[in-house]
Amino acid sequence: MQPRIDADYADSFHRGEHGAHGGREESDPGRLGRSAKPMKMLIKRLALFSVCFIAVLLFVVREYIVGTLAPRSLGVVLALVCLLGFLVWLPILTRTNSELKSAGVTPGYPADEVARRRYSNRAKIAIVFFVLLLLNALRTLNSAPLLPQLIGIAVNLSFIAALAWYVIWLRWGIQR
Repeated sequence: MQPRIDADYADSFHRGEHGAHGGREESDPGRLGRSAKPMKMLIKRLALFSVCFIAVLLFVVREYIVGTLAPRSLGVVLALVCLLGFLVWLPILTRTNSELKSAGVTPGYPADEVARRRYSNRAKIAIVFFVLLLLNALRTLNSAPLLPQLIGIAVNLSFIAALAWYVIWLRWGIQR
């Protein structure tokens, strides 16, 4: 006598959600799925990088508080630490991205339409929030120094442009 198979499980099996071995790979707690290992490595690398980066920043701030660093040299050292952090993080990110691609995962793109619509709606809310912040900054433009205000406006417009591009990118995926 054959075991009774649930109709939802059979439908998901025919859609290919259980891999070549009928789901044994993903359900086995001792084995990792194809995309789980690169993602776990990314999380470990991110955690290690973050701890080291924050430790270096705390050391630099400590040196400033003690009096070893002048305010101007603090700014230069912090800029160099951020640049060095970017240069260290970039190869880690590209290596993890290539590992994810070899595992057959397209990182960063939500698979189902419901998730894409949810992310799109959240991004639209963020756009409205940033537009309100921009209007508030423009309202108080006369009461603050001009250069910091212009830098803040430029950063705000950059966030709005990035979020608008993200919404367009998600909508393109929905309409495909």
